[in-house]
Amino acid sequence: GQLGRGGDSDLLNHPRHVPQCVKSLGNSIVVNVTCGAFHCLAMTIDSTLLSWGWNQHGQLGRDTQYHTDPMPAPVRTAAGVNSGAKHCAAGVSH
Repeated sequence: GQLGRGGDSDLLNHPRHVPQCVKSLGNSIVVNVTCGAFHCLAMTIDSTLLSWGWNQHGQLGRDTQYHTDPMPAPVRTAAGVNSGAKHCAAGVSH
């Protein structure tokens, strides 16, 4: 899940040793990426914050069906609040 490539089972048989495109971000202009222990955040040029990976402690900032979500999706913001985020950071469980 941390790689953001969905259920790419081919990675098990053919691991990559060079950076790979996160296809689901292909239509986004990403200006910042940060990673925690088992999750990642990406911020787009319009300040949309996307998260993916492990979510056991709520570190993705959104509800997920399981403890992980392998695909980037928007982080929720407080009702009526435009985040206007400029930077993002991730830690072990936050």
